[in-house]
Amino acid sequence: MRFALASGLALAAAVVSGAAQRPTILTNGRNLQIPINHGLPDQQLGFTFCRLRYQNIRRARKSGWGDDYPQADNNFMVRLSELTTTTISRWNNGDPGFANVTAMDPELFRCPYLRMQNAANYDFTPEETVRMHDYLLKGGFLWIDDNWDPDFDYIRPNLMRILPGAKIVDLPVDHPMFLGVNVWVYVMTH
Repeated sequence: MRFALASGLALAAAVVSGAAQRPTILTNGRNLQIPINHGLPDQQLGFTFCRLRYQNIRRARKSGWGDDYPQADNNFMVRLSELTTTTISRWNNGDPGFANVTAMDPELFRCPYLRMQNAANYDFTPEETVRMHDYLLKGGFLWIDDNWDPDFDYIRPNLMRILPGAKIVDLPVDHPMFLGVNVWVYVMTH
């Protein structure tokens, strides 16, 4: 009886310990327009997810830069570290290293990946346009997300000011860039 009780307690302790070690996925905060962290993560160990923060000048798409924030950012980083060999940055409290910056933030150039949510809600100022131009020419990657066809009436002029003379081209679904995505989706659904 004592052995069974001791074994049961040891198993319960192991389960609780294992659960405590798993990263927590945020279940709230799906639309914060207020940053929960400032600057870049304390421990720059690897990939950092950066989100572009801005003040809406219109409401063309949802509510702004903070849609799905911080839940999506946290979840992306956790899944990236779980499903790939990518090392991620972290905050001193152990949270995944996602951050938010403005176009004029001094740390912008330390964010090789920058996500802009609902880009139709904002127009870059002339100073920000120059800054984003420099960011992209130095190798920065801008991912504009959660937009639909009508939104490009706002987004296209912004992009053309940032990269004058550039061409915006729709890629067909069979473009080689999408091959990895299609394979990944196929693996995830089959």
